[in-house]
Amino acid sequence: MSELPERVIFVDVETTGLSADDRVVTIAAIALRTASVHQHDLDVSGLHLICAPGRPSHPRALAVHGYDDALLRHQEPFSANAAAISHFVNDGDVVVAHNASFDIAFINRELTAAGAPTIGPPVFCTMENFRALRLGSASLDSVCRHIGVQRQGERHGALEDAWLAMMAFLFEHGVHRRDPLPDGIDTSPSNLRKPDASDLPPDEIEDAVLAGVEPPLRPPPGHAQGGPPEDEEPEAGAEEFVDIDGLCVAIGYTDASGQWSVRTIRCEGARRDNGVVYLDAWCLLRNGRRSFRLDRIGSVADYRTGEDLGDPTDYVGSFVPGAWFARGDRTTGHLTLEEVGFFADGAKVLLYLAMEDGELHDAEQAVILDYALGRLRAAGRAGPYSEQGVARWIDNHVPTQRAAKLALGRLMAEPSHGAEIAHRIVDIVVADGTASEVEMKAAWGLFRSMERREQRQ
Repeated sequence: MSELPERVIFVDVETTGLSADDRVVTIAAIALRTASVHQHDLDVSGLHLICAPGRPSHPRALAVHGYDDALLRHQEPFSANAAAISHFVNDGDVVVAHNASFDIAFINRELTAAGAPTIGPPVFCTMENFRALRLGSASLDSVCRHIGVQRQGERHGALEDAWLAMMAFLFEHGVHRRDPLPDGIDTSPSNLRKPDASDLPPDEIEDAVLAGVEPPLRPPPGHAQGGPPEDEEPEAGAEEFVDIDGLCVAIGYTDASGQWSVRTIRCEGARRDNGVVYLDAWCLLRNGRRSFRLDRIGSVADYRTGEDLGDPTDYVGSFVPGAWFARGDRTTGHLTLEEVGFFADGAKVLLYLAMEDGELHDAEQAVILDYALGRLRAAGRAGPYSEQGVARWIDNHVPTQRAAKLALGRLMAEPSHGAEIAHRIVDIVVADGTASEVEMKAAWGLFRSMERREQRQ
């Protein structure tokens, strides 16, 4: 066993997303006195706090941490506890995290914004260290499987992830313990405030009761739900078209007859005809392709959780040129059609492969971000909000195999692009420290389909 520091602090955060302007939702820190590592019970203390981030969570981030915006808006801001957090994380010989560059960056940004001292002790990353050991995938779940520690539930929580990082750290230093998070520990943040009806405006009370079951998708005043909807059939010959294949959302839609209904749709593209913006999509209600006028979409939500994704025009504005609308705020990370075009095909291929194992890991997202930003820089179109715009694009896309194959075909038709995407595919497959069998098969399938296409031509 290598010599351990006397007091080690393990940290983890859950956030609203992965880009630099996202915020901390929960933070956990566990202090371990390492003199206890060979005793029956570890000598640990900790903190676990929830914060009002002041911005909505991206759909994938919400699926990870499980705290919806209706709950988060009633919590304390990070700054309310910044002094206590700073004191705790700095009261140790070393600070440890799994994927430390992510967690430490978020914590330090929040501490800086609150005017509190940032993390001072040396930082140790259990993910990078495990990767150097070449024992397989370095994702936290994979490390836990390797050392024989079981996660308590499917959702990722900051407290349990900090505890699991502690188990990984001890394993990497020759101490083989397999302690799960103790059953008696309350996994809820200590400062969690559950709003009651007296805390909520009238239109939010039902939302709290429904607990996330499509709360934003209600008929607008004067519109009743029911009756056969009258949708527009998709039309050809649009003035402008944006490929947004794979974007899945639920919408509250008022049809031409004034009837309102909830639709779950898988978008294929957005187009503008005579100044009117449409979403062309596969509608699960009608089991067919339909077009939806943006000015008749009253609400848009995550199709799994019912989380309100904001104003429909602002949301669609994340994927189409700002010139399609009379307004456009580039400071919110919106990308134009031309900018998206520089990276969309390659990003679709990489995102499809990354998601084949059911989860987009931080390291995989970093590969896609790096690719997209590199393409924008090469075109001279990278700006201060490009990273936010690319992160938004990634968070709201679930490419199909068909979309990935078509995108790869377009890329391979240009030798310079083909060589670059082939290199990036390798980066995605090994992003979490090892070559995932599922992702290897998916990559092989894409390239085999390309070979068959070339043979037919």
